[in-house]
Amino acid sequence: MATTNFPNYLAVLSLMTGVLALAGCGASEPQSETPIERGVFTSATDCAEGGKRTLEQCSAAITAAVAEHERAAATYPSLKSCETAEGADKCERTDTKSFRPRLMAFLVRMTDPPAAWPLYPTIKGEAGFRTGDNTILLSEDESLTFSRPALAAAELHAGKGSASSSYNF
Repeated sequence: MATTNFPNYLAVLSLMTGVLALAGCGASEPQSETPIERGVFTSATDCAEGGKRTLEQCSAAITAAVAEHERAAATYPSLKSCETAEGADKCERTDTKSFRPRLMAFLVRMTDPPAAWPLYPTIKGEAGFRTGDNTILLSEDESLTFSRPALAAAELHAGKGSASSSYNF
């Protein structure tokens, strides 16, 4: 009568089960998910002229971004304190007599419906903008589309003159 070493049998069976389970991992079909297109625009009209969304869709998204700017932008008690934090000529007065970073453009995700976020001048003078959480969006970023007016604003505010021919929109 043959005896089976039961604990070793279970160990080998467990190991084989694990190997078979892992064999199915990583060999899946490549995902064909296209990245969501994003653009930088200075107005709803600018956004609509890009041809990806209607004026109504762009207006709704940008109106929400303006409301976010008014609700959440950093505020400072004086122009001097704002310019100390944000940089010279990068502040605007609020209707409550305080100051905040100047709203310069909008980041628009071309989802359906589109979504937009307020953009501010970069603090270090790069050609681009920054989000409310200080993420920098540079005009050279190939994953973004800058409209002509947005590119001109980014370059002008960075002290690089006006955008003549270097745009990607």
